[in-house]
Formats: sequence, structure tokens, C-alpha cells
Amino acid sequence: MGKKTYEGVIRNKERTKRKFLDAVGDIIRREGHQHLGVNNIARVACANKALIYSYFGNVNNLIDQYARENDYWLLFKDSLEEQLHDKTLNNKDLIKKVLSMQFDFVNSNLDMQKFIIWQVTKRDAFITDILNDRETIGNQFFNVTDQILDKKTDFRAISALLVAGIYHLVLYSKNTSATFCGIDLNTPEGSKRIKNALSNLLDLVYEDSSVSTI
Repeated sequence: MGKKTYEGVIRNKERTKRKFLDAVGDIIRREGHQHLGVNNIARVACANKALIYSYFGNVNNLIDQYARENDYWLLFKDSLEEQLHDKTLNNKDLIKKVLSMQFDFVNSNLDMQKFIIWQVTKRDAFITDILNDRETIGNQFFNVTDQILDKKTDFRAISALLVAGIYHLVLYSKNTSATFCGIDLNTPEGSKRIKNALSNLLDLVYEDSSVSTI
């Protein structure tokens, strides 16, 4: 096989893999994750279903790759870890940045919104793996904050409430188009108020702690 022919085969393979991944997202957005069967994915992708097994091993591996490409914590894993170990960044400001970026990502990413609903309504092995990987990344942050904040602050519990609040507020606003506590998250002003509140809450948390924020 010549070099050009080989490169053409590789490009075709990557294009087809992308078609399958895009098809997964399209089905989740339009029909729901319940319709992610091999036949339906192949139909939407306009590709031979046998290639799913050839390129991904099985349909769960395909869905797993799609989910990892659209999960905030896993998608930005390397960037988050790099910032975490950047000694020039103030820890409090880093946490503010991470949560603000997470809010923007979830608020603007329909795929992530659908995946959040999926992960709390159905138990699949690959979802459990993704959740465990998220926890591993989160623990890297907590290992730092545990050394910075007083134990009585219980920043892990506070973070759980903040992240869960982001998920709920976004899903509520996107699926009901209603206000929450009089705030319309579907407007730039509403989103700004939530992000300002996240920042203010973190200021209060760090002020209440007797340990340095450096």
C-alpha cells in the first residue's frame, strides 16, 4: 500500500469515527439516550454498523468516548491540572475561575446537559467510570484546599452544594424557561448574577477560614 493510499485510509477511518460520535450526540439531543442502539447510530451516521465494532470495540466504548469529549471536568482535565500546580495562581481565584467556567460550559452545552440527566436516571458501567474519573480530578483540588482551609470549613461539602446547584439551576432554566428565585438564567444578566454569587460565596468561605489562601 502506497503512502498516499495509507493516509487516505486513515483519514477515511477518522471521518467515519467522527460521524459515529456526532451521531451519538445527535440522537441524545433529538431522541434521548434510550435510543442509542447500534442500528440507530449507524443509520444517523450513514455508515456500516460493523465499523462501530471495528473502530470502537463495542457501542458502549463509542458512547464513552462521546461522553468524555463533552464532560467539563474530563475535557479540560489537563488544563485544570496545569493551573492547579501553577504557583503564581491564588487558590481562591483558581476555584472561582473553575466554577465560573463550569457554569458557562454547562449552561451553553446541550450535550453536557443531556448527559447530566442521563447519569442520574440510568446506571451504566461506563458512566460509573466517568464519575469516578471526575472524582479523581476533584480530589486533586481538595487535596490542596484541605491544606489551605480550616477543617471546620468542610470545603468538600460546600463544593458539592455549589456544583450541584450549578447543575440544577441550568437544567431547571433550560427545561422550564421559568425563573428561579426571580432570576432568569436564560438571560446574560441572570447568568452574571449567578456567577457573581458563586464568587461572593467563595469570598465568604475563605474569609471564614483561619488559614492562608496562598
